[in-house]
Amino acid sequence: MTCKLDHNEHCSVNGLWSLWYPWASCSVTCGVGDHYRLRTCTHPRPQHGGSYCEGEAEEREACQQGTCVVDGSWGSWYPWSPCSVSCGVGEIVRARTCTNPRPQNGDSYCTGISEERRTCSMFACAGTIVGHTNPPATTTMPTVPTTTLNPALVAFCAASPRPNCSTDLDSICASDTSFYVNK
Repeated sequence: MTCKLDHNEHCSVNGLWSLWYPWASCSVTCGVGDHYRLRTCTHPRPQHGGSYCEGEAEEREACQQGTCVVDGSWGSWYPWSPCSVSCGVGEIVRARTCTNPRPQNGDSYCTGISEERRTCSMFACAGTIVGHTNPPATTTMPTVPTTTLNPALVAFCAASPRPNCSTDLDSICASDTSFYVNK
């Protein structure tokens, strides 16, 4: 448009949008994100009181970048279970799960163990042979030193049962005799 004014006056020029610039990269590398493109009010720029371009200078839209794969990771260990037995030797167990986060879309499961087990020892069971004062050669029971026994647990000797045996089993129980627990 040609504008002709007298006395060095300038014609007003309304701004017009440039072409859109190319779309920017998606905001995510997997999954759904967004991207944008821009244009400028420079073709021409508004001048001498002309109006600015109408509309938006930025355009946004969703973009999909494929499925996200997520490696699995272990959650915290759960507390140890109670001992599996009320007397004697048992086992305690604790576990954890591969849920922090769960593996997704074909990615790898957690590495390592999901469960730990340990031995637990409770008091010896009543009536259980816990050792020998002098085991015969045919037994597989290990010799238990009398000093390691809890005196409150020793009830009687197999050869000569007596309530409340003393802890000196060698002098009370006959040779090659088993001792038992009363509690």
